[in-house]
Amino acid sequence: MATNNNKNGSAAVNTAGDKVPARTFTLRFILAAAFGTLVAVSVATVLAISVGANFRNTFSLLNERAITLLNGMEQAIRVETGRAEGAVLGLARLYAGGAFEIGDSQNVSLALRSILSAEEKIEGLLLMDIQGGGKAILRDQQGNLNEIPMDQSSAESRNNFRSAILNTTERPVWGEPTVVQGVLFHNVSIPLVRDGKVQGLAVAVLGRSTMNSVVSELGQINDTTAFVLNGAGDVIGHSGLPDLFDGRNSIPLANIPDMALPDFKSAAKSDEFAEAAARGITVYESRGREGYIFITKDLPGYASAPYTLGAYFPKADIGTEVVRAMWSLFAGLAGLAAAVLAAIMLGKRISAPLTRIASTAEQLSEFEIDKIEPLPRSLIREIDHQAVALNRMHTAIREFSRYVPRTLVARLVRLGSDAAISVEREVTILFSDIAGFTTLSERLDAAETASVLNEHFDIVCSCIEATGGTVDKFLGDGVMAFWGAPEDDPGHAKNAVKAAREIMAAIAANNRLRASAGKAPIRLRIGIHTGRAVVGNIGGGGRQNYTLVGDSVNVAQRLEQMGKDLMRPTDDAMVLVSSSVMNAVGAEAHFIPAGTHILRGRERPIAVGILDLKEPDGDKIVPFPKSPIPHAG
Repeated sequence: MATNNNKNGSAAVNTAGDKVPARTFTLRFILAAAFGTLVAVSVATVLAISVGANFRNTFSLLNERAITLLNGMEQAIRVETGRAEGAVLGLARLYAGGAFEIGDSQNVSLALRSILSAEEKIEGLLLMDIQGGGKAILRDQQGNLNEIPMDQSSAESRNNFRSAILNTTERPVWGEPTVVQGVLFHNVSIPLVRDGKVQGLAVAVLGRSTMNSVVSELGQINDTTAFVLNGAGDVIGHSGLPDLFDGRNSIPLANIPDMALPDFKSAAKSDEFAEAAARGITVYESRGREGYIFITKDLPGYASAPYTLGAYFPKADIGTEVVRAMWSLFAGLAGLAAAVLAAIMLGKRISAPLTRIASTAEQLSEFEIDKIEPLPRSLIREIDHQAVALNRMHTAIREFSRYVPRTLVARLVRLGSDAAISVEREVTILFSDIAGFTTLSERLDAAETASVLNEHFDIVCSCIEATGGTVDKFLGDGVMAFWGAPEDDPGHAKNAVKAAREIMAAIAANNRLRASAGKAPIRLRIGIHTGRAVVGNIGGGGRQNYTLVGDSVNVAQRLEQMGKDLMRPTDDAMVLVSSSVMNAVGAEAHFIPAGTHILRGRERPIAVGILDLKEPDGDKIVPFPKSPIPHAG
């Protein structure tokens, strides 16, 4: 937004003698115009490049679809027919190794049935000698295996197989398909050779629905219509119409009851699929706008003339891809508009901190800490420096006002945010809890309950802070504190035990005062453990606490809870410590052994001791019952 400094538009002079421009612009307007123009030009350039690439990629993806689809279909057919090749190859190896003789009817039958039982797609197996005799086992339409003597097969079939014996090869060879009772059978054979001489022939037969079942499965898997044509151009397999081939081996292309496939004969070769053509795949397009795209590939090896493997899909699928490219254009334009709008909002956002900085400074001067929100960082250096300085000042005052540990505040002032980085170190943790506080508070109103807790926390926290400890948090009527962080404290365990001793003495003295005033005593349980823990800022969702996490924290809390079983009615306070605390403190405090216990949630036992108020060099020990300590598992 532009502004005039005087009515006639001429330059004015301020009280300092500085010349003021006749027209000025707000920072918001300048930034919005600059960012908006830059973003508009950049996004428009990228959009033009990306949309063009989308249209090019559309046909590239269609090429890849054709290549992937047909190559996958061919591979699937090769895998299925490869089972038949593996069957005859296995028979040839068994024969060469002397596993059976061609004339041994029982062993031959056993070998053929074993293979047919394992390979359900194979329709039959034949074993012939060089005179054309032998044994054949075929699978009927119900899946039963029937043994058929070779003399019951057609003369044409025996002649074909006998001629195949003469073609000695080490690999299975597919013979010319044979029609038996209106069904097209494919066969693969390999000579049976022993001692370097051809003794017979092993033949595997695929027929009836084998080709159709494979094509049908491929069509379902690839969500398309797949088909197979023989060398004459007739249909011998169709993924959507497999039942048409029951009792007949092929159907003329013009007679197939398919809305699209008859158009294949008149379809024209497409020039848009150069990548597919380079991989041996031909793409045809039927005439008219509402038609089909046919993709085909030669499938050699199963007959003298290669079969044609194909699939088709509506032209509308390509139209859908083009529409998607158009939608990408529209989405890009929408993104351009959004980017320009975002640039304008960015200009507004950059200029807004100036107003917020002034408001925050005023709130700080009036000590309205709770009303202040942290200032965001700015891309403008001068604004950013002011925001950072005010944020640091606000952080320091706010943390002080929330009674954060003094040691932590000192580190924050000295080191900034690095003072609260999470680290793992050895610390001593203390948990305290008032025994029977629920029962006690039932006789008090809210004000009295708060007064009791405030008085109690003042005693406990004073002892903790006096020994260099940090009060972590208040847990109802309990306290969690630790020593050894944020500042290093080599004597953290000794200081924690010292604090516990002072708490015990203070609680006992306070209970004497409460007794004289006719009030119920405050009885306290404390658990202390020394171990490693992660200490630092922990939290999420915009809120963090400087605290400890780790198994050592759980151990300290479990020790405090164990006091429920060990505390006597006459005790003002019960302090349970782990063996790690006792080892660290040594002879500077007196502990009464309380046995070894398995704490809840832990597998290994831990030695526990009871802190005694007796001085280490004294000669009087506070009596403790000699009866066994209850197990606190």
